[in-house]
Amino acid sequence: MVDANGGLVLRLTVALTALVVLLVCTTVVTRGWRRRRERARTAAEAVARPLILAALDAENSAAESESASASESGSGSGSGNALAPNPPQVSPRVGRYLDSMASAMAGKLRGGDRAALVELLRRRGSVDRALRHCRSVFTGRRLRAVELVGSLGLVEAVPELAARLDDPDDEVRRAAVRALGRTAAPDAVPALLALLDAPQRRESEHYITLALLRMGPPAVEQLTAALRTHGPNGRRAAAKVLGWLGEPHAAGPLQAALDDAEPAVRSAVVEALGRIGLPAPAPAMRELLRSDQPSPVRVAAAVALGRLGDPRSAEALAGLLTEPHLLARSAASALALLGPAGLTVLRAHAHVPEVGEVLIGRADAELPDLVTTAGGRS
Repeated sequence: MVDANGGLVLRLTVALTALVVLLVCTTVVTRGWRRRRERARTAAEAVARPLILAALDAENSAAESESASASESGSGSGSGNALAPNPPQVSPRVGRYLDSMASAMAGKLRGGDRAALVELLRRRGSVDRALRHCRSVFTGRRLRAVELVGSLGLVEAVPELAARLDDPDDEVRRAAVRALGRTAAPDAVPALLALLDAPQRRESEHYITLALLRMGPPAVEQLTAALRTHGPNGRRAAAKVLGWLGEPHAAGPLQAALDDAEPAVRSAVVEALGRIGLPAPAPAMRELLRSDQPSPVRVAAAVALGRLGDPRSAEALAGLLTEPHLLARSAASALALLGPAGLTVLRAHAHVPEVGEVLIGRADAELPDLVTTAGGRS
């Protein structure tokens, strides 16, 4: 029995010793591999960074030369070519770091500097390769390609990026949404809005509207067209983005959408018109305060009319002060923004709790007597 137990202990000791040795060897090999990878990364960056800086310097030099030439000759002509010779051939490892660094920098640059980095990657063939890799069977490769062309803001990449909106991988789809926003290409707007009314939508409205907002004014024409052509979710998102952009030219199409069949769309439209701030839609928006309209639409119209500041809305808003709390509070807040006309209505309804809440919350120095009265009755 003693011999048997001694043999078992010996075997366990040998096994544990072997395990410890294996763990030590694994740790040593892993650390060595990491140090080697770090040295390789540092060496690759040391080669890639000067190439990127040279491209930016070439762009700046070309711009200065063109400016000087225009000043001397008065013709304003120039070469318009930011980069002269083709970049030197580099190893695949250096090329990967160069692409990664250039795309990261391009996302933070605009104008000629960004164009110089795009041109550098075009000459290296990285752009064409990334466009091909957007269709790769490997998820990681697709993701890197989508992020690259997105950071560069390549308009020609819109078809490939739009195709990736149905990608089976979540990260690739989200990267495609972000990338389409960075392109600022109007053609990307319908594809993004269509996601919101897809039978099985997999991306959040917040993500999509942020991408549309990032496009800025170039997206306005397509967004206004979407108020007539897309599904209810797409129409609502288009109205929201138009309001955030504050584009005055969108006021006409938005006003035409005030009679949309979907209450959620009407609410988004009146909110957008309130943000844009033009007074012309005020009469049509006052019609949306009627009792036959859904409560969210009436609340949105009250808030928007307050933003417009049209004193002619005071009477219509006064009729809401006897409504349920949210609607009455919204009307009281809007009246407080209408100047003397709104003040008159508030004084006449100082007994309404929602009026007291608004006035006390604002602590308006111009209304000390009304604030005191409202505070005593609250």
